[in-house]
Amino acid sequence: MLTMTSSRSAEQPVPALVRRPGRPRDARADHAILEAAINLAAEVGLAELTVDAVAARAGVSKATIYRRWDSKEALMLDALSVTHAIHREFGPDTGSLRGDLQELARRAFEALSDNRIASCLPDILAASRVSPELRPLADRLLQEKSEPLRQILARAVKRGEIPADTNFDLVHALMFGPMFFLMFTGHPIKLEFVNSVIDIVLAGLTTTER
Repeated sequence: MLTMTSSRSAEQPVPALVRRPGRPRDARADHAILEAAINLAAEVGLAELTVDAVAARAGVSKATIYRRWDSKEALMLDALSVTHAIHREFGPDTGSLRGDLQELARRAFEALSDNRIASCLPDILAASRVSPELRPLADRLLQEKSEPLRQILARAVKRGEIPADTNFDLVHALMFGPMFFLMFTGHPIKLEFVNSVIDIVLAGLTTTER
């Protein structure tokens, strides 16, 4: 049985990743830069990635990149933010907690099966843990990725499917921790495994024993 304690409200807005102020952004240039960054990082690794190479691949000047991002690590965090398919503005709403969790897990499975993400995410998160400048950006990225699940759990509380004092942070860790563990250790993530994790989480959330 999972004993839950309340965390922050799921309705609290999540701050976006901080970008440098300046002239209005060119969406086409942004897209080209972010795609170039994540593709190159997957090819050569974060350590060998250079802003010069990203600029050449994207067809922009190095100054264009530095007007937007202070470092290649900050650029990669943004690239992962827009590429990571489990992040949507709203969590799926199928009408039931199980259905919502299955759809969210399917998105996560697809995203973490992307070789570019599997290649880049461990390195960039590791770099952020030792960088005072990157750590807030990485924390915001991870918080953004947890927001759809918070919305799902908030709706489940309103429907009476789970207790009002459910700890959303704990549920997020139980849901996605096993997938991230497999990714960081280089093991394949299988959808059957993901569905088994959902069954275990639901068993703890919906138990009537308190």
